[in-house]
Amino acid sequence: MRLFFLACGCFLFLSCYSGASADAAADAASRPMPDTFNLVLIQGESNASGMASNDKLNGRSLKPFNTVFILNNQRLVFEPLQIGKNNNLLQNVPDGKHGLELGLALEAEAGAISTPLYIVKAGWSGGKMSDFTPGSGAQWVQLQQRMDSAISSLKKLGRPYRITVWQSIGINDFNGGTSSADFTNQLTAFRQAFRERYGQRILFLQTHFFDSHPFNSNIKAVAAADSLQRARAISIEGATYVDPNIHWDSDGLQKIAHRMVEAMQQAK
Repeated sequence: MRLFFLACGCFLFLSCYSGASADAAADAASRPMPDTFNLVLIQGESNASGMASNDKLNGRSLKPFNTVFILNNQRLVFEPLQIGKNNNLLQNVPDGKHGLELGLALEAEAGAISTPLYIVKAGWSGGKMSDFTPGSGAQWVQLQQRMDSAISSLKKLGRPYRITVWQSIGINDFNGGTSSADFTNQLTAFRQAFRERYGQRILFLQTHFFDSHPFNSNIKAVAAADSLQRARAISIEGATYVDPNIHWDSDGLQKIAHRMVEAMQQAK
């Protein structure tokens, strides 16, 4: 008898959970189409790729997001985002990992940002700003190919778009000896070249690192110096880690994604 009630309880819990997930997806799908669609580029080093394990995710997080699309970096076409399937292709990280894209998708599903939503990932574990040198850096070339493909797809769909860049980069630069001045100059040059190619009103949101990291002040200064006032430094206060002061875990990434989305809404 006890086993019977336990089984019934488990079934009821799973049924309610599945129903809540279905309701959330249906609600997102039923919202009116926006006039302008958000295209979010996630760019940077390993925290932009994401080093949080998929093993501890609940069932909802592993199912396809029907109103959030990610560019498949192998096929260069948009697909419904599915963690563990198409979220971390060609990002130089092990299989079974995720990054900020999950938090962004959950925010979208909850109604914090309009859908359909489009994501391009250009993270590279071990990457430095010099890898994204406009015109010549290997990661710039890949980023440009992905962004051009994404924009071409949206134009074919007849969907006006608004680009926002989520950045997390600087740990490898500091550890590898990039000077403070060079990091600032390379970050500024990247943003200038990106805007020249993809639009002057693009918003840049960049994560800080742990409180005492020397490049936090550079990130803040570059944002403050933005001539269009379309750049923000994003606090990571309270974010939790996979490994101390380096890679954020899933909860930490979702906390940061929430702040990124808030910054996007405030900067409209």
